[in-house]
Amino acid sequence: MKLIAQVKLQPTPEQRQYLLQTLEQANTVCDQISAYAWEHKTFRSFALHQALYHVLRASSDLSAQVVVRLFAKVADAYKKDKKTQRHFRPHGAIAYDFSCTVCGHTANADVNAALNISCWASVNAPNVSDAPAITAAVTGAAGAAPGTSQPL
Repeated sequence: MKLIAQVKLQPTPEQRQYLLQTLEQANTVCDQISAYAWEHKTFRSFALHQALYHVLRASSDLSAQVVVRLFAKVADAYKKDKKTQRHFRPHGAIAYDFSCTVCGHTANADVNAALNISCWASVNAPNVSDAPAITAAVTGAAGAAPGTSQPL
């Protein structure tokens, strides 16, 4: 069974600006990948990754995880139709994994699973301030990520 928790971000104005800049930069990179894919008629994620990964990492501020996800986003866009070049909206959605490209927060899979379950089961809006308590319950440490002394 797959459970999905939908949460509404309530960033500060500064965080909102960072998120929008990240989306804009990511979707600009998607357009660059798409242009290359269209020009070279190469639509598989792995082939695009091999051709462009190092260039894109050097020319953008995006994390490695985000860049890798963008190859998949572009390849997905071409799966059904390779007859027209794809373009991406500046604020189009991008996939995030276990690390925030804005604040650098990372957590292991168990902590993220606990947070997701907590958010899904909660009647109230999810509260990010619960993360240290959940982390302590999962790891047995007071707010430290497993194997580190870094607080979440």
